[in-house]
Amino acid sequence: MERRKFSSYVKGSIGFAISASIILWLYNSLDWKVVGGHLAQVKLVWLLPATVVFFVHYFLRGLRWRYFLPHGERLPVRPLFEALMVGNFATYILPFRAGEFIRPYMYTLQSNYTFPSTFVSVVIERFFDLASVLLSFGIVTSLVSSSFQDQQWITVGAIALSILAAGILAFILVGILASTLVLQVVHFAVRSLPSKLQQLIVRFVTDFLEGARVLRSGKNLFAVITLSALVWITNYLFFYIFLFLFPTFTPTFLQAVTVAVIVALAVAAPSAPGFIGVYQVGCVVALALFGISQEEATAYAVITHAYQYVLVSILGLAILLKNKMSLTSLSRGGRQRG
Repeated sequence: MERRKFSSYVKGSIGFAISASIILWLYNSLDWKVVGGHLAQVKLVWLLPATVVFFVHYFLRGLRWRYFLPHGERLPVRPLFEALMVGNFATYILPFRAGEFIRPYMYTLQSNYTFPSTFVSVVIERFFDLASVLLSFGIVTSLVSSSFQDQQWITVGAIALSILAAGILAFILVGILASTLVLQVVHFAVRSLPSKLQQLIVRFVTDFLEGARVLRSGKNLFAVITLSALVWITNYLFFYIFLFLFPTFTPTFLQAVTVAVIVALAVAAPSAPGFIGVYQVGCVVALALFGISQEEATAYAVITHAYQYVLVSILGLAILLKNKMSLTSLSRGGRQRG
């Protein structure tokens, strides 16, 4: 247990260090008066459609989650949505990505599911999200790579990401259809590793394959694929609408897809709670591909991030109060089970 705590604190310290380094770099490299000027020109009316898309996006995520749970096709969406939003809230304000454990734990308190089954469902969901984002980015950039200033590395990167996405989807499908074969391959592949590491890997793969059994139903698999497409389309639409807040931008859907994908990859890196720093640098890197200055991109990053931060926090707090729960107890329970 002590080694586990130490490992968590090391990861947390690395995350804080990365966020602090990025913030320091942005502070020294930007003209903040220019950033402020761009923020002063924001057309706040566009926050209204952005809010609608925000709620539709997370409703679809809640709806999709139930198809990852055993016999979950007819589960009510509201408890899933609430657990999802509280998990996001926890990730925004607590270290160590606490929301990844709080979300499934909260749902176990509101349902008859066990923590392992709900946690595995979240893991499988993450695999689908990763495959979806890589595949969509690869397809879009391959079709319209001429819009980028530097075409060659973008095109090569798109192809590589598409291959990786296809590999992830193939792994999931093979796991669904031939779980025994996958386990045999895993046992063979890890046989030379230390015993504890072998057990950890085999246990993870076993739990993953057990959870993936729900997708053997063609109906469930079709629902997950369809809803995954809708989840990411609404996510891209969200980032697209925010481009219209800035009169200096000439918004295109490709810009929104690029920002959403690079931000999704950036926030996967270690960081302080709420993805501070990595979110901003993701926006800067993505928009730089379209010739948008660091100051303009930072203004975009600040308002999109702040908007999500405030809205998720308000929703998370409201849901906790409604259910008479506290983030402290959920965090403790989630960590003990994780």
